[in-house]
Amino acid sequence: MKFKNLKIRTKLILGFGFVIALATFLGLRGYFSLTTIDDSLMNIANERLPKIDALGSMSLDLSKIKTAERTLLIEQEIEEGIRKNEYNNIAKAHESFAKDRKKYESFQLSGSEKEIWDNFLGAYNAWHESHLMTLKLHHQKDELL
Repeated sequence: MKFKNLKIRTKLILGFGFVIALATFLGLRGYFSLTTIDDSLMNIANERLPKIDALGSMSLDLSKIKTAERTLLIEQEIEEGIRKNEYNNIAKAHESFAKDRKKYESFQLSGSEKEIWDNFLGAYNAWHESHLMTLKLHHQKDELL
């Protein structure tokens, strides 16, 4: 039996049946794609963004430390109140960094994230030692003034 020999009624039923089947297939495919997208968005919102937020906060804390330390280095003779304020800024930034670090380390890290974090910690610890030595020298300078 050829398609052109079919009755109009049969052709219409087959045509609409095909359109219904195609619409059903596309609808189901769209639904399952949205489910996958929803899972991905939940992963981003619940796992990745909090990590990024903690890393961003740590970066800001380190920038605050750098800024305060630079002020202490650049200014030859600044007022005692300003120097104390810079020391307070450094102390607050260290506290905030420690809190953000603890928050970041509470997350489960992938293999590559863990490797990058370990490399960062090595560099951070070396920087932190030199930073503490710099602070000690600043305090000695303050005692001499």
